[in-house]
Amino acid sequence: MKALFVSAAAVFAAVPGLGVIASGLGTPPGTEYRLLFGGVIEGFGALALIILWINQKKLQRKAKRKITRAAIILGITSFIFISAYVMLFRYTVVTIDKGQAYYPIWLTGDVQRRVDRAGSRPAAIERYGPAPVNEDIDKMGTTPLAVTSIILLLLYQGIFTSLTLAFGLVGFHMGVPLFRNEANPPPTQLSPDTAQT
Repeated sequence: MKALFVSAAAVFAAVPGLGVIASGLGTPPGTEYRLLFGGVIEGFGALALIILWINQKKLQRKAKRKITRAAIILGITSFIFISAYVMLFRYTVVTIDKGQAYYPIWLTGDVQRRVDRAGSRPAAIERYGPAPVNEDIDKMGTTPLAVTSIILLLLYQGIFTSLTLAFGLVGFHMGVPLFRNEANPPPTQLSPDTAQT
């Protein structure tokens, strides 16, 4: 059971990032986003595991109640990140039968006028077509989409990093090592009496 939590932490640290790189699941359109989001998940997951591993002795001394509370808070945090990400993703990445557009969170200029006239972001793509809408989005400049992408990225990585930390806290608290090396076990502690002989 102890190893299960550390294994789950390692899975949340590694597998989602690789899956995102391979499939682009839940990322904004474009290969660069797929690689960026997957790479960031991998990096933050590894960092979370390393931090837990370095502090495993301290974690083992903590009360079960504190570790349990922290794991529950991290689990709830992950759910909040998922909810926020889904809402924001649906608001910014709009796909209909005619095509797709990656809208910034806020709109200005021609694209805002198109959305206002059509009544909604999907309706603007339906009425004017994806190409004119995407051209108008490009006219806004790089900052609005860059800020939108950064916010989406923070939420996305927060989902998996908080789950990695939640499972890792419980596993390391229970005394499960991250790496096992049976061929080269750590030296055993000698008692003072044995050391003197």
